[in-house]
Amino acid sequence: MKASHSHDPSESEGIGSVGYFGTYYGNREPGWYTFLLRDVIERGKPGTLLELGCGTGLFLELAARWGLQVAGVEGSAEAVALAKERFPKLDIIHRRLSNELPFLDKSCDNVVLNQVIEHLPPNVLKNALDESFRVLRPGGIIFIFSPGKANWREVQKDPTHCNPLYPSELRWQLRNSGFKMVFEPNSLRFLTRTPRVQKVVWKLTNRYFEDWLSATANAIAQRPS
Repeated sequence: MKASHSHDPSESEGIGSVGYFGTYYGNREPGWYTFLLRDVIERGKPGTLLELGCGTGLFLELAARWGLQVAGVEGSAEAVALAKERFPKLDIIHRRLSNELPFLDKSCDNVVLNQVIEHLPPNVLKNALDESFRVLRPGGIIFIFSPGKANWREVQKDPTHCNPLYPSELRWQLRNSGFKMVFEPNSLRFLTRTPRVQKVVWKLTNRYFEDWLSATANAIAQRPS
């Protein structure tokens, strides 16, 4: 992946204020994202990894230390500076997701948006998904993890959560951008400590209740070959 590292001024919707990353992520270490790296390795396509809305680069640092070829895009100048200060070798670009991604068509194999889409206004989310489709190679995978709209306690924890989605809304958005759904690793708002019970409840419910029951709006999708 080759990118132009020019900065573009644009709207600040969904971007945390000064001090935001210290407040919400100041105590985290790269190892906190081991679960995410495991999912990408197990379900992703071998090759390059691009994280959109990468924050202070903790997940990218973990992936890079594991030997993956990574790059990140982040709209907060504060977050980019913190990432560069901690791990100068990280390839992180300061750019808003309302703009075109500075990558060539079909130039990467995996795209990750972890706890990002709930921060994006509808038009910015659409652009981010369309651009993800554009830069992914055929067969490439997109990973999205976010709190679900029905999980109001989690949504209200962060003042920059401006556009949480239901699982059905995320599914529609991805399909509208051309993706094929692969897996939806969502969890229930209830009974979160009893996985077996969760599986039974999911089987007994259908799409009509899915949005209300789900604590998350997670999805793994593919750009068709």
